[in-house]
Amino acid sequence: MLERDDFSNRYKEGKPIGIHEFLYPLMQGYDSVAMQADIELGGTDQKFNLLVGRDIQREYKQEPQIIITLPLLEGTDGVEKMS
Repeated sequence: MLERDDFSNRYKEGKPIGIHEFLYPLMQGYDSVAMQADIELGGTDQKFNLLVGRDIQREYKQEPQIIITLPLLEGTDGVEKMS
């Protein structure tokens, strides 16, 4: 998990990392295992989570999914990402 730049930098600086921040990529990754996903689409902000899914699939002896990332969509304000 410390491969993620944000986590690595915060760890080095002694800043806290919440347990929910670790669990989210793991739970999203396990979704790929449970669904035996062949391909998964996500925004560029989800790249780390999608790659975690590939790692978990390998552990479960599944073929790692193909991931496709797309640019984030702007919300109606033209600034914030659409949720």
